[in-house]
Amino acid sequence: MEETRHRACICGAVYNRTESMAPERQISSFECSVCDQTMESWNTAWVPSYRLIAGPVRPLQIS
Repeated sequence: MEETRHRACICGAVYNRTESMAPERQISSFECSVCDQTMESWNTAWVPSYRLIAGPVRPLQIS
């Protein structure tokens, strides 16, 4: 069984998160590729994987 949903980081980056069963328990974590914030840690056989689908929106800077 596989579960999919979206997760947003505090920096505004949005990830597609998929969770699936691994053959054995895994201990790891996922850090945002934009700001390096730890978004999730796990110690289970249900292992998430993340794919960046939208970067953070930055305000327009007028010079």
